[in-house]
Amino acid sequence: MNKLAFSIPAILCATLSFGQKTFEFKLPEATTPQTCLYENFKVLDQRTDKTSIGYVKKGGKKKIPLVTAQPLDTYLSEYYSAAMTSPSKADLVAVIYDLTVEEMPGDAPVGTIHFDMDIYCSVTGRYSLICTVDTFYEVTGKKDLTNKLVRSAGNLLTKCLVDISMTNVLGRTIGFYRWEEIAPSRALRRKTFPIYKASNARNGIYYSKMEFLYNKPSDTTFMAENAESADKLSLRAADKDGTRGEKIDPHRYFAVCCNGKWYAGGGDRPVMMEQRDGEFYMVKPFTGMPQQEGSADGATVYTIAAATAGNEGAKTNAAPTNYISKLDPVQQRFKPVRRVGKAQ
Repeated sequence: MNKLAFSIPAILCATLSFGQKTFEFKLPEATTPQTCLYENFKVLDQRTDKTSIGYVKKGGKKKIPLVTAQPLDTYLSEYYSAAMTSPSKADLVAVIYDLTVEEMPGDAPVGTIHFDMDIYCSVTGRYSLICTVDTFYEVTGKKDLTNKLVRSAGNLLTKCLVDISMTNVLGRTIGFYRWEEIAPSRALRRKTFPIYKASNARNGIYYSKMEFLYNKPSDTTFMAENAESADKLSLRAADKDGTRGEKIDPHRYFAVCCNGKWYAGGGDRPVMMEQRDGEFYMVKPFTGMPQQEGSADGATVYTIAAATAGNEGAKTNAAPTNYISKLDPVQQRFKPVRRVGKAQ
């Protein structure tokens, strides 16, 4: 990113509206248009809640909605037009599934940022998938966390858009779509994995991720004890005559479906897993070390790469934190989307 092309005014890139009912989110001001590879930038906003992009607290407990002055798709498109210029006639399209900023979602003085979007390009009217941006950041700062969080979110989003607009993707695209096919394309790609199109969950133990994705449990004769509670659920092998066999260690399996309910393995005990909006979610502690993205103006930004299971070889964090995490079927791991609080 050309650092000279954008300036952050002395007055914060976010302003509090009258009565503190909302807090306005602004991207850094573009002082000089920057040359890029795509002339037009279009946005398809697929977020469930389009009323805000999260909240701030301004040192208090009340959540103040974080908003843009225009609908998010209009705001980003117009910002790009003012900030970027291109000699080409190519289009860049962002399908946004999540863009959320939260200040202190738990008790710790930490702010979180989550971007989830598919990026497409077009030269001849057919659109190709360039990449998926699915990144979770945490921002810390001893003072004035609100301003540091919002400013960091603006800088990270701007850098993301600029980096993509400057990237030559010739030979690196995936698939060809018509305009009307872009919005539902992620759901359709998900359904190449049978578990995403299964109308009914199949009771059984899925020892590997591939068994789960292809909806082929290798053990359907297990016995469940205390199935009414995930905290107490335990599985046992069932002998041929139906008698109770040895206990099955949760570390051995990726997932289990018991009486129509999903649980994830990989830890000391099964964890409830939920299927909603075409995705699989669970609450999982991040046990790896966060990667520092940078530090400026008293704010330190970290990337939380994945809410990994304890047996996946990640380094142990001294104070692991729970995150609501979503399964990425391509990378075959759960990725954090929201911070919950300290792991028990």
